[in-house]
Amino acid sequence: MTKRRSFLALSGMLLFTNPLKILSKGILSSKNQSLNTRFFRKDELENELAKSTDRYLPFLNVDKLRTGLYVLPKGAEDKQQPHAHDEVYYILNGKGKFIADNEVNNVKEGAVLYVKSHIEHRFYDIEEELKILVFFSNMA
Repeated sequence: MTKRRSFLALSGMLLFTNPLKILSKGILSSKNQSLNTRFFRKDELENELAKSTDRYLPFLNVDKLRTGLYVLPKGAEDKQQPHAHDEVYYILNGKGKFIADNEVNNVKEGAVLYVKSHIEHRFYDIEEELKILVFFSNMA
């Protein structure tokens, strides 16, 4: 299967299936390892992030895609700034609001959000801890 077809297959699975099952089966790959394939488990990523004071854990970096786990506790302030690359958020769980380009959306488990590069955006009014799978394009 070509890289493009693999990416499209993964994208389709994320949109039409439960991404937690995908993560637990380890379908994502990483160039940071000397392997062609790398497996990730959601619980292991959460544990690794919990050991640090950071809210974001990058865990995948391939030619055209970077992925990470972003956690915002209830009531937290999201201090992120606009990014140089397009971005997709998949809300794994939690509840809050999201503003991008002056458009407000309520977000909860299952929401998928797209933000074009250089657009101001942030999560706010976080009612329940948000766990977010983040996908960045590495393409300029």
